[in-house]
Amino acid sequence: MKSHILSLLVLLTPSTAQITFQDSSSTILRTDNGTHGPPMEEYHYYHTQWPIGLAISSTGRFFATYTRGTYAYTLGEAVNKTAEKPYPSLSHQVPVSQLNTSWSDIPFGSNNSTGLISVQALYITPASALRPETLWVVDTGRPTIHDADGTPSMPYAAPGGPKILAISLDNDTVYATYTFPVSVHYPDSYMNDIRLDLRPSVTASGGGIARGRVGAG
Repeated sequence: MKSHILSLLVLLTPSTAQITFQDSSSTILRTDNGTHGPPMEEYHYYHTQWPIGLAISSTGRFFATYTRGTYAYTLGEAVNKTAEKPYPSLSHQVPVSQLNTSWSDIPFGSNNSTGLISVQALYITPASALRPETLWVVDTGRPTIHDADGTPSMPYAAPGGPKILAISLDNDTVYATYTFPVSVHYPDSYMNDIRLDLRPSVTASGGGIARGRVGAG
């Protein structure tokens, strides 16, 4: 279970004012008087590791990403309000012992072009005639590592590590993977987010376009 208490709040239909959390002493800690929108549902709880990216499918499946350090997985699917499981499976997550390497004493992330290294963002596109409902996964390829004193740092990206994967939500399989040459994704680049427009009319090829946000550091 990846779980500091953080609760994910989801808007529901309008209703009357309600108490959303009250402790054992009857102290009201959260209320919704209805003036700022509909009441909120506490959808999922995290207790030790909070998420970075979130996505919910058309059928209500809930996915979350986590900065990769010593955790067994970086992409998970909620199985109840307090627990998650590796997604698509544990075997898709690059093992912690293989997350980074070094060249000439310079730390680099893994160059694994198929396994998940450190996922930052998610985006879901609906089913169409060309593709199933798809979970798009942005893998930075740059996990958090710690030195002998426990100080965290981020290694450079190795070619093949930073990538975008397309996962079919019909059968939970990866059906496309996109990596980047070093002329596009530099060692100190960091992919942050992605949006897609997959309408066939957008491009001559009919495949649509993807726009990402990339930083450096």
